[in-house]
Amino acid sequence: ALLTVQAMDDGGTDNGGADRSVESKSVVLEILAQPRVTAVQPTVWLSSSVAAADTIVTVSGMHFSPKLAVASSSLPSNGTSSSSQSVAVVLGGQNCLETEVVSDEQVLCRGFEAFSAAANVNVQVRESEAVVREGSLVGAVQAVALVVC
Repeated sequence: ALLTVQAMDDGGTDNGGADRSVESKSVVLEILAQPRVTAVQPTVWLSSSVAAADTIVTVSGMHFSPKLAVASSSLPSNGTSSSSQSVAVVLGGQNCLETEVVSDEQVLCRGFEAFSAAANVNVQVRESEAVVREGSLVGAVQAVALVVC
């Protein structure tokens, strides 16, 4: 969207003043879609710290890639997010240790702290310090305890 602004005041035009700016200024507004999480694989795993640390979770959906040049330039060419993490995946309140943006529709999460019970999956796309887009899938994953009898 293109927004054009022209400043106005009510100071009048006496003494050579102007009540309207000579030039108008235009700004381009880019509307960014919220990420949408539609599926997670696997949805169930053992709730041990070893299993969680070795588990790779595939998050599917849309609008996962950073869109603004500022955020995109911070991603290394291999797709793995940098330490500032332009794209982060949060499973059950725990950040993934490594996040890889495969495409705008798929993100991989490698390693996370163990948790139990059903949990939400959140995808956060950081465009800048002030702009963070987030999408989630409620109760998408389940960690279960292994019981040996």
